[in-house]
Amino acid sequence: MKIQNSPFKKYEKTILEKDNSCALILRKAVLSMFDGNSHKFGLSTIGYLNDLYEEIFKKLLEHYLIHGESDDDFLELGRKCYHMEILHIKY
Repeated sequence: MKIQNSPFKKYEKTILEKDNSCALILRKAVLSMFDGNSHKFGLSTIGYLNDLYEEIFKKLLEHYLIHGESDDDFLELGRKCYHMEILHIKY
């Protein structure tokens, strides 16, 4: 379902940035929401996020708690993060 103002769409470019450790943490969080059985996410890693990325994380998590996997933009970003992970694009 297409959901207006999805943070998964709004912050997609930021989350997919290469050479950015905060973006990597957000990708891992998205992957865990996308497929938590295969991609575990340690919550202690959010302590490494700067203020901007911490706010993005909060928005992603809140949106996911409300909409779950019904957001097409979330599913698309999850697939993109998965492809980056299997191609080992981290930094």
